[in-house]
Amino acid sequence: MAKQRNVHTTFWTDGFIRKINPLERYLFLYFLTNDHSNLCGVYEIALDVVSFETGLTITDLQVALLPRLEPKVVYREGWVYIKNFEKFHEQGSPKIKLGINAAKNEVPSHIWNLFEDSGKGMDTLSPSPSPLPSPLPLPSFTVRASHGPVTKKNQKNGRTSEEEKNIGEVIQWFKKINPLAETRYGWATWRTGAHQLVTAAGGVDGAKKIIDDFVAERSTGSEYLNAIDTPQQMANQYASIRQKLDKRKTGAYNPKGSGFKYSDPKKL
Repeated sequence: MAKQRNVHTTFWTDGFIRKINPLERYLFLYFLTNDHSNLCGVYEIALDVVSFETGLTITDLQVALLPRLEPKVVYREGWVYIKNFEKFHEQGSPKIKLGINAAKNEVPSHIWNLFEDSGKGMDTLSPSPSPLPSPLPLPSFTVRASHGPVTKKNQKNGRTSEEEKNIGEVIQWFKKINPLAETRYGWATWRTGAHQLVTAAGGVDGAKKIIDDFVAERSTGSEYLNAIDTPQQMANQYASIRQKLDKRKTGAYNPKGSGFKYSDPKKL
């Protein structure tokens, strides 16, 4: 399901926004409105995903852009923190307030501590003592083309754009097993697991096939298969799961006491 992020018009008159250049504003808006964001403004997103979706290179993000957005936007260890997130969004609804609290509860405590220790991320911290000069010149960045194949490997994880595309497809397919996959698209751990699953399955089609077979088997009431909730788990157990599923299809696999467990004894 698509999300909606209604950004206040005061975004454009904010003192910080007025002092940064167009590319930095573009990145700021991306962090506010991308599909991986949540209601509390603290969420996990891999830098290669940011690069892929914005067209900005990882080098430009790390060296020039992200440092310029601090302390309003802080990126640490695969997580982004947007200071005063609610200032830029409509937050009046009671349901939205409940959603904000729920989103905050999903953030691990060590991540909160990480941003507190950075001295820049949390709302309770003082703003940067050195204001940005205005106006700012537009720096020279390398922006990837938005059309045509990109085969250059990502500078951080060594994956090509085609591999990133396959990873996205597998995570979307994984919603058949775990509906939360829709909100985990940008998580580094999920993307790594999906990449390993594609490798183990010999390609994206093989990964999709084991997901479909897995779902079909689980629909029979398999308790063992219900324990698989992430691409990483499936990648780690790929060989054994594939073997058992194939044997089940041929009728050569007896699930009793050897892996697949059923709540209905009539199915044994």
